[in-house]
Amino acid sequence: LETHQIELEMQNDELQLAQNALLELHEKYTDLYNNAPIGYLTTNIKGQITQTNITLAKMLGSAREALINQPFSSYIDPEDQDVFYLCRKRSVQILEKQSCELRLIQPTDIPFWVRLDFVCALNADQKCIEHRMVLSDISDRKLRENEIKKLSLAVDSSSSGVILTNLDGVIEYVNHSFSHMSGYSREEILGEKSSILSSGETPDEVYQELWDNVSHGKEWKGDLHNRKKGGG
Repeated sequence: LETHQIELEMQNDELQLAQNALLELHEKYTDLYNNAPIGYLTTNIKGQITQTNITLAKMLGSAREALINQPFSSYIDPEDQDVFYLCRKRSVQILEKQSCELRLIQPTDIPFWVRLDFVCALNADQKCIEHRMVLSDISDRKLRENEIKKLSLAVDSSSSGVILTNLDGVIEYVNHSFSHMSGYSREEILGEKSSILSSGETPDEVYQELWDNVSHGKEWKGDLHNRKKGGG
């Protein structure tokens, strides 16, 4: 009986150690979940929020408790409601991960961009019972993209001819003014070597100096005597 009692105590100690290890692991992953640099969100099949981490609550400018049972769609910019609806609909139909980019609204009504990745959690009948989502703030990326678009529009509408090539001299971009000056449409000139514009009247040393400078990130200024399409 005494031996049996010792065995029970040993088993109890082992069980306690296992429970402590599980509790420690649970606390570790809870901390990781709550303090991750991205937002985590779970909604039921009706689209109501059932769980979220601290990061997402901060992104939305709300307490976590205040988000529970609220429709997630109420935090989406009205102009992006259709984007979310269609993406969510596809995830239910094909039961595969879906992604979309849309704007969320804070209490200040200032929208910010996020990338939304989500999957369906399935029951035993392979039916979607909830959505689990990951949200990444992409506002900075969208801002840079918008700046690039503005710059591209300015270059494209410039009255000066602009041509971009790679380091091998292959033409990758020309603006409208260049096409007007040279007589080459974009479709004709893109992918061609810049030597297609050579008239043969500019000394080779000038081209050599030009390429030496630009290939080392330096500015080059000078005159080139190029030819138009048809040799003009």
